[in-house]
Amino acid sequence: PVRRPRRPLSAARGGTTRSFGSPGFASPPPSSSSRNHQTPIQRYPGKPWTSGEGDSFSTPKPSDREARIEMGAVRKGLCVRILNTFVDDQDLTCYTVWVYDCESSTEWYAPVRYLQDFGEMRNQCIQLCPEISEFSFPSKIWLPVLSSQLKEARLEQLERFLRDMCAIIYKLPLRPKLAEVAIYLQSFLGCDAKGLAGDSLILHHQTVSNNCLYSVGILQDGHSEEEREARRNLKNAIQRYVYRIFLLPCIEQVASNFVATVKHEIPSVAEMRDLERKGFGLLKDRASEILGRIQRFITSIQTLIVDGCRNDLISIASHEDYSSLRKRMDSTTGELYSELLFRDSIREHLELEVYIPLRKSISTVLVNAWRHDDMAIQHKMNALSMRPQSYFNLAHENPTGYSSVIAILKEGVGRSSLPCMKMRAIVDASKGLLRTNENATVDDLGADEFLPALVYCVVMSRIERPCALCELLQELADERSMLGEVGYYFSSFQAAITHIQEFPLTEW
Repeated sequence: PVRRPRRPLSAARGGTTRSFGSPGFASPPPSSSSRNHQTPIQRYPGKPWTSGEGDSFSTPKPSDREARIEMGAVRKGLCVRILNTFVDDQDLTCYTVWVYDCESSTEWYAPVRYLQDFGEMRNQCIQLCPEISEFSFPSKIWLPVLSSQLKEARLEQLERFLRDMCAIIYKLPLRPKLAEVAIYLQSFLGCDAKGLAGDSLILHHQTVSNNCLYSVGILQDGHSEEEREARRNLKNAIQRYVYRIFLLPCIEQVASNFVATVKHEIPSVAEMRDLERKGFGLLKDRASEILGRIQRFITSIQTLIVDGCRNDLISIASHEDYSSLRKRMDSTTGELYSELLFRDSIREHLELEVYIPLRKSISTVLVNAWRHDDMAIQHKMNALSMRPQSYFNLAHENPTGYSSVIAILKEGVGRSSLPCMKMRAIVDASKGLLRTNENATVDDLGADEFLPALVYCVVMSRIERPCALCELLQELADERSMLGEVGYYFSSFQAAITHIQEFPLTEW
């Protein structure tokens, strides 16, 4: 079922903008706690950031009255991509919209949308903000059958329109009804903000959440709960900063050109079959070459932002909201700590901008190149999953069956969209395994016990296409991070996959 977003009240009735607690919005009325929360307010008209109180734009106005724009319920960093199209039972084209919220690190699939839904949303928003009519939008073409080129062009225009709409608070002059347009768009994408403060994200029940279900809070990484929360908020703040960097026309154009170039270089299904006929391993070499090019591009932009915007990054990290991390950043290893945090946060957003639009094409190449390897190992994993723990030569059998580690591999590696988040889940699972023994205490497993236990957890997690996954993570990983614990734990994961591949069928 398709949930259509509610029409903005001022556009529907020709009246003034209603408050966010009104029934016209999908957001619930604010609670007593949210009423006391200081909501960011922007004043119209405004010029770029001027010194004032809190998060506000202010500029003198001839009249005594000043329009106030409540922006607390507006999401400040929504990354949107249209990943796929399909035809429903009525021969209508449907669009699969993928959304990532930089403020909460939440990803989901919006309710299925049709071209008519996009048109209705655009028309309603134009009534509130006429400048939206200048955004690129596909024209209606009355043809019985659209060619693949026309379908691709329409998809790209719709995606461009959605991305412009998500950045409307940065691209257009401030006006009183701008917040209403942004909240209407959020309803279209399947999300709302809780209360006036907007500090909690609510997804509609028609959306499909793609988030990991395991909690990193259970992992003992040396951070207190307060430090862990501050680190998560700082990472999200840096991502919002990078999000705005990609709104610069020059950076946006460079990224768009690169994505378009790589798409044209990815072989079609017919070309992949031709490569396989010419020689064994040629398709794998072609896939590795494409992934290597993507990795070098992401690394170059990552280095450019880290080096060129270092002062801004340090200024963001020095905010009082992250004061609990001050001791770590001011310590003898503080510079390394900050550098790793900056690089990881920036790289995560770069994968949003570069890898996600290429994910479908890349997955097709990887699946075809490693399909025989994955079919063989999947057969072995299915057979091994029926074996008891004693079959894996574990020194100590775990009463819970390492359920927490298996859950991390299933949810973190299996459901995450970004390669960096899959890699992070492998590290978290390995660390959790090292701290788990037969009594579920924090005593470390011995080195000889670690690999058999990891093999067992990988088998029980039943990760899909593990060979293609290893190639993806190996080629797209940050080279600097691979020199530390990330590289060690990922090598252990690769060793576990290799160990499963080498299991002789005769022993079963």
